[in-house]
Amino acid sequence: MSLKTEMMKKMIRLKREQEVWKDTKGEMLQVKRKNADPVNVFLYRPHNTEAPYPVIFNIHGGAWVGCDASELDSYCLDMAEKCGAFIVNINYTKLDIHPFPYPQNEIADTVKYFLDHSEEYQLDKGRFAVMGFSAGGHLAAASTLILHDQGIDLSAQVLCYPFLDFTKFNGLLDDKTMDVMKEVFFPEGVSANDPYISPVAAAGEQLKGIAPAVFACCGTDPLTEHSRKYNELLKEAGVSTEFRVWEKALHGFLEVNHKEYPDQDAKNPAQEAYAKEAENYIAEELKKIWRKA
Repeated sequence: MSLKTEMMKKMIRLKREQEVWKDTKGEMLQVKRKNADPVNVFLYRPHNTEAPYPVIFNIHGGAWVGCDASELDSYCLDMAEKCGAFIVNINYTKLDIHPFPYPQNEIADTVKYFLDHSEEYQLDKGRFAVMGFSAGGHLAAASTLILHDQGIDLSAQVLCYPFLDFTKFNGLLDDKTMDVMKEVFFPEGVSANDPYISPVAAAGEQLKGIAPAVFACCGTDPLTEHSRKYNELLKEAGVSTEFRVWEKALHGFLEVNHKEYPDQDAKNPAQEAYAKEAENYIAEELKKIWRKA
């Protein structure tokens, strides 16, 4: 690995350490795995909802190397109440520590842990869903595919402005950044054409019977084309989908309009209003799916 890449990884880790939210309300838990390191998660229980609870596995964004699950603390608190759901907020391992497909497998293993411990946590195994944002949306879609191929089907996958295609970047990154990314993200033997890496590469037959998808996208975001493509693939495979675009929303609007995030372009009253609409849309779509489960 080049000196430039090593320096970049050190800078990434230093920045990430500064992003941890100190006043986290979620209950911390280490999900134990066989022959692998545990996965750190935060748990949130709904009030005024009778058990057994539906479950949302929440997956934060941050380009696979940044941010921390604690930065979605207040978001998870809100969604636990709006959805009447038990939230498992996953602090997956970043790619500068372990490359693909390590975080995808962490998420799949976390889902399987709570399936195995559903009685202990009073969970409804028929109403498990994943929800991810940007890079987290990518991991949500990929882990859903992994679980589906293993015979485990979730009730829903919520994909918020997800990155879904590593085979085409559409000018999103310059060549130098791409070279470093490939060195960090893709060890030898890992292909961008693998559906667990680029979900849009999944064959139609592989998608049949997979969890219904709920998309929340931004009109100004080039990643919306990833979502449109995956949405069409899912529909062609007979999968139920809901697709909505907030035309004036900026990438990250759902995540950053909470107290844990510093000021940035997508954090302002107008974007916060779009975020509240999107939260309500996600909650209602999940409730519709769960009523049918």
